[in-house]
Amino acid sequence: MTRADRRLRLSVKTNSQVCRESGAGFAKPRMKVRFVNLGKKFSRSFFKKVIEKVLKAEKKESSALTVVFLGPLAMRKLNFEYRQKNRPTDVLTFPAGPNQDRYLGETLICLSEVRKNAKIFDQDFEKETKRVLIHGLLHLFGYDHERESKEAELMIRKQESHLS
Repeated sequence: MTRADRRLRLSVKTNSQVCRESGAGFAKPRMKVRFVNLGKKFSRSFFKKVIEKVLKAEKKESSALTVVFLGPLAMRKLNFEYRQKNRPTDVLTFPAGPNQDRYLGETLICLSEVRKNAKIFDQDFEKETKRVLIHGLLHLFGYDHERESKEAELMIRKQESHLS
């Protein structure tokens, strides 16, 4: 290593230490969300606000994920392939593997199913859409309501808390 290299290395080290100590620091990586087939029912900002709120509350602000919007036929096919249920569902999630650093996985949403559920449960379509998105995010974090009742209760409490 040359003398110039050592000076540069020392300078970089000193600058980063100063930034940390002063609180200025480098910007933390921000969340990254990729939308597929979003359509025109809702804006990106509608979903991003919900996602940002949940990621912050769960201390996963620097995560990345994909939200895919599907029609009922495609959702039915995937629901059958992965869950052996021959009907469409409102949300499916595919968590990323354990080797992924920031990428959480994919949440698939079928808005026509969300609309049906909103009518069945007498909910506003927008609120039900938020609920389904939050539900999918919680699955990406590892929560599961199908394994045991205590975990299901925790997941539903978190879901409703994030919704308010």
